[in-house]
Amino acid sequence: MKHKQNILKLVDDYQYNSAICYPKTNERIYCNLRGFYIVGFIYQAIFMFLLTYGQLKTHYLDGANMFTASVISFVFFTAAFILMFFKWDCISLPLNILGTVFLWPIMKEVLFISGVFFIKGTFYVKHLIPLILILIPSIWMCIISTRERYLINRDYKVVMEKLYNKHHTEEMTDEEWEEFVNTYSDTQEEKTVK
Repeated sequence: MKHKQNILKLVDDYQYNSAICYPKTNERIYCNLRGFYIVGFIYQAIFMFLLTYGQLKTHYLDGANMFTASVISFVFFTAAFILMFFKWDCISLPLNILGTVFLWPIMKEVLFISGVFFIKGTFYVKHLIPLILILIPSIWMCIISTRERYLINRDYKVVMEKLYNKHHTEEMTDEEWEEFVNTYSDTQEEKTVK
């Protein structure tokens, strides 16, 4: 459903008057999560570049397969990073998870060769920390944006229904109603949405 800006203003007023509070994508918490996500992506990109460059040059640990997995993983992380700026978090999150899945061949080699208890600290610095900085904010941002979208859609329908019940007459055509909704202003509607 395409939302009209003048009706969205009424939705904001309705939510304010009804004490409907939730974190939004234009608030500080979402911006902070985005900041952590950007740091995590840059961190991950630097180490993935160094890792793939090293694999390409040395053919360490079956370099061809690991190089392919690294490149595919980085493509997923990059696509998710770009979509995050458009607030398409529901698509960005699965792409981040797919990127993590494609990193598994690299991590599997380290885990099985070294053993879980004998992994060097650099493994966590190179792989675990950037993944945490990407996945946790990505999940949280997805929850915030999905909840916001759901609540706006729900309350948009409520406001439209109230407007319809108050202002629609049987003589109005669909075109006239559409024109009315398009030109409706919040100053006309102080009492309708309360």
